[in-house]
Amino acid sequence: MLLIVALLSSSIEAGYTDGINKSSFQTFFKSVLLDKFTTRGPVLISLPAEVEEHIPNYLNVDDTPITLQWIQDMIFQVVSDISLWPMLVMQSQMQELFDVPKVRNNGYILLVNSHTEEFKDNLTQTLDGLQSTLSWNSRAKFMVIALGISDVRSEELAHAVLSTLKSYENVTDAVLFVVSDNAEWNNSLVLTGNVNITISNKTFPTIYVYSLFPFFDGRCNENYVKLLGKWGSDDFNNTTMFDYFPPKIPKDFMGCTLRIGSFGIEPLLTKEHCTKCGEETSFVIKGIGVEIPHIFAKNMNFTVHFLEPVMDLDQELFINEIVKLMNGDEDMLVGAIPILNQMMMLADLSAPVFLDVLKFHVPCPNPVDKMKRIMSLFSLSTWLCLGLVPILVAVVFWTLSNIPEHNVNFTAFNMISRCFIAAWAVLLGVSVPRMPLSLRMRCLFIIYVWYCFAISTVFQAFFTTYIVEPGYESSLHTVDDVVETGLVFASYDIYKGSEFITELEMISKFKHVVETNDYSKCVEQLLFRKSMFILSSIYGSEFMASRFYFGRKDNVVCFLDDSVMTFIYAVALPKGSPFLEILNEHIGMLLESGFLERCWSEMLHTVKLQAKQYEDSEYVVFNLSHLSPVFIMLLLGYVLCLIVFIMEHTTHFLKFKFEKFPML
Repeated sequence: MLLIVALLSSSIEAGYTDGINKSSFQTFFKSVLLDKFTTRGPVLISLPAEVEEHIPNYLNVDDTPITLQWIQDMIFQVVSDISLWPMLVMQSQMQELFDVPKVRNNGYILLVNSHTEEFKDNLTQTLDGLQSTLSWNSRAKFMVIALGISDVRSEELAHAVLSTLKSYENVTDAVLFVVSDNAEWNNSLVLTGNVNITISNKTFPTIYVYSLFPFFDGRCNENYVKLLGKWGSDDFNNTTMFDYFPPKIPKDFMGCTLRIGSFGIEPLLTKEHCTKCGEETSFVIKGIGVEIPHIFAKNMNFTVHFLEPVMDLDQELFINEIVKLMNGDEDMLVGAIPILNQMMMLADLSAPVFLDVLKFHVPCPNPVDKMKRIMSLFSLSTWLCLGLVPILVAVVFWTLSNIPEHNVNFTAFNMISRCFIAAWAVLLGVSVPRMPLSLRMRCLFIIYVWYCFAISTVFQAFFTTYIVEPGYESSLHTVDDVVETGLVFASYDIYKGSEFITELEMISKFKHVVETNDYSKCVEQLLFRKSMFILSSIYGSEFMASRFYFGRKDNVVCFLDDSVMTFIYAVALPKGSPFLEILNEHIGMLLESGFLERCWSEMLHTVKLQAKQYEDSEYVVFNLSHLSPVFIMLLLGYVLCLIVFIMEHTTHFLKFKFEKFPML
């Protein structure tokens, strides 16, 4: 539902315009409201109040002059007849501007009386009051009607009014109707599209239509006022095809300079290099927060001029960049520009460009020592049992061999040393010197073989797994886990504002806090020394890990389970910037095509190629060093077997020698 609010300004003496048929003018204005000034929201009307009119008397009512009071009544009558919008009339006191409903206006109709010398001051005062309300919308349609310019040229009046409008947050979607009582000849209607319609050359009172084009014909944000058309009092029928609100943004800006400021840290911004041309220094800025605005500037044929970037998380520097944007020193601000209510009050924000999640980046758990992992594979009692089993089997073998069974005399295991050798041989998976013959020894032997096979399988599986990748210590999951460790929290200055905005009460829980603004050093110290933790974006931590080329991110980049906040970044523009709509179109098309994901992948790949490799744990080659404990155990077994063999051979040799030569 649409709403009209009539704001009544200070009392003035009104002029009038004679010679224009009221019925024709009312029909003309009604067609403009219905066909060209359509809008989906409240329309605010600002007009003079307590008008003192000195008008001659006329016999025919239609021949009476057109005054501001008559235009006011005519607007109300037209709106009431067609039920276009509900109507709300306000009093003239400026403080009552704040009683205007807090609904964003989509249209404004302003009446200007140029008969007074202070008309520009009155217009400025009215716009100041409108801008101070929460319903102010500089992107709405503005229709300005100026009446009576006997002493002021129409071009001068148009430039003064439209330039004043543009100074209020770049109001450019405005049209000025100048109703003149100066007689003119050979008038013509100028239509959009370079089409001229010749009108009667006998014209007296004239209506001029002006609009402001900041980028017309290669101009770069200049206050160029263009005459759209002019009519005589009897030529209103030729205005049906006229476009009163033509597009103000060209498809080609012909190399106009686009000044881009930037705020943020890597990977949103990366400074490549800078060049100095005269007194100006131009920077080459890249990053996922800059790519889409850069494509926009390239497609629209802008000359991009990057101002010095602010690559620091400092709240004061961020406020300075916002002030530069509001003062018009920058045409666009890119990087870490969050979509917040406070930001939307200061600047126009584009459609969302990039979504980032803020989490606590904590040290990842350290790898477990390989030998420690092997020893912790089983408990101490299990290790003792595993060591006692071969000893007990050897003792049982020796005991059973000394018990005759069914006249079977088996002497292969009648010595305790031979029983230990047989038990060790089965454990290593090699053959025994002699197979047992009795049933009881065979049953014990087969059970022991199955046991050794199972143990060997378990050891091969676990040893191979834990020696190559022994695993990690317990990780941190909650804020309470971090508090218990006593790690130092690195806090940035910009968190003070974020804590107020997002109510980060959990930061007050940390006992050890260090304030810093060097994000890169904090991440580097976290990755290598693991002596602190920070509040970081998931993309920032991943980018820094790729810069140092840690192969596996899951072993280096670790976060707590819960997210602290989610930031949606956009591009900030000055209030009323004409680039917002076309920039949003580029953002939508590029995001749908996956352009930002491709840029992110290419950025990580480029960083990894340029980085120094500190660790590559993407895969581990299985080599001799990983099997060294197993080979050491095997070598010890062989050495023990060799010693036993030498001892047996020596004993056998000495026994044979003494038996053959007893005299020696």
